[in-house]
Amino acid sequence: MILEEASGASDACLHEICEAETEGSLQPEFCYEAESPDEAALVHAGRAYQFTLVSRTADQVAVRLPEGTLLTFDLLYTLGFDSNRKRMSVVVRHPLTKEIIVYTKGADSVIMDLLEDPARATMTMEKRMRKVRVQTQKHLDWYARDGLRTLCIAKKVLSEDDFLKWANFRHEAETAIDNREELLMETAQHLETKLTLLGATGIEDRLQDGVPDTIAAFREAGIQMWVLTGDKQETAVNIAYSCKLLDQGDTVFTINTESKKAFSRNTIEVCPQYLETCESLLDITLEEVKKVQVIARTMWKVWGIQLPFSWSSTVTPSPAVGLVIDGSTLHTIFQGQLEHKFLELAKYSRSVLCCRCTPLQKSMVVKLVRSHLKVMTLAIGDGANDVSMIQAADVGIGISGQEATETNRTNLQEMKGSSSESKKAIFS
Repeated sequence: MILEEASGASDACLHEICEAETEGSLQPEFCYEAESPDEAALVHAGRAYQFTLVSRTADQVAVRLPEGTLLTFDLLYTLGFDSNRKRMSVVVRHPLTKEIIVYTKGADSVIMDLLEDPARATMTMEKRMRKVRVQTQKHLDWYARDGLRTLCIAKKVLSEDDFLKWANFRHEAETAIDNREELLMETAQHLETKLTLLGATGIEDRLQDGVPDTIAAFREAGIQMWVLTGDKQETAVNIAYSCKLLDQGDTVFTINTESKKAFSRNTIEVCPQYLETCESLLDITLEEVKKVQVIARTMWKVWGIQLPFSWSSTVTPSPAVGLVIDGSTLHTIFQGQLEHKFLELAKYSRSVLCCRCTPLQKSMVVKLVRSHLKVMTLAIGDGANDVSMIQAADVGIGISGQEATETNRTNLQEMKGSSSESKKAIFS
């Protein structure tokens, strides 16, 4: 894991942190429990830098600084993470300055869009803000190329009046009978704006032993594999290479469309110019794919009985083709009714990697493959964001682990209420 701060703190990798603990610089005084391994990693990293989380209650958070000072923050509000906002926030009162501060962490693609416009600041602050953004973006790119999962951290200072107005707004939303979820989302968006960037984090998501061998075994069995992930593109591609989903000899095609301007703030409709761009990209990529490989039809024999290959009688030619596509492009494909072109391109690809996917997009992709290609689908996930995808497949597997308990519990509850006989859940 790597923790990077805007103040210029030096990078430290996980083995360096562990060595420091082994040498006795950190006393094993605390045993932390977290909702996810990522949360625990961030707390342990802070402790490695001598910023130690001492206690956490419903109302307060106590942190010990490197010089030994103990600061106790009053916890005023917590806005939990959700897959639509892709971030979470806490509102605290600083024990020394008495300022009310909003701290937000989330996906870098989201946080960067919520930052305050540097042009509105003073000249000195503008230079500093731009410098921090540039440095942080470089670090994010480095982390992603190393296969690390990245997050950005930002803050905003609220006046007493602004906080009271927002708190009343939040209370009205929490007690609303109609449109409660929409109002809660609106209050969160109102608070999480005009932020000041603090820095970024990179967390190593280590592969389990035997993952490349398992993927090779799947391919030998004639199973086509897709990866649907919320990770940013650089991180997802790096992990795909490390687990041998993509090989160095593969011809990899990447399709991205500009997402920031493609959708207006109050509608989910795709602008025509971006729909045309997406369609052109799919057509061009399909032409290029056809140039580098030739599709051969085959029949598979099982105990002397001929069976059509499950992917429209296609086999993986040489050289192999990999397809990388982002969430904004998937949105355009589904809204613009370009699914048939996407599937035609996917049938030429040995591996498909969909990154920056929302939980809804994951389930939509599974349903698309299942309904249009008439194949048996198997979805495997280990997090709460994978629940809808697991339920959309013919067979769903929720893997038990540190962050997968909620996945299994949610699946069991929702599967019990499902009326579809074709849906199954397997937990191991």
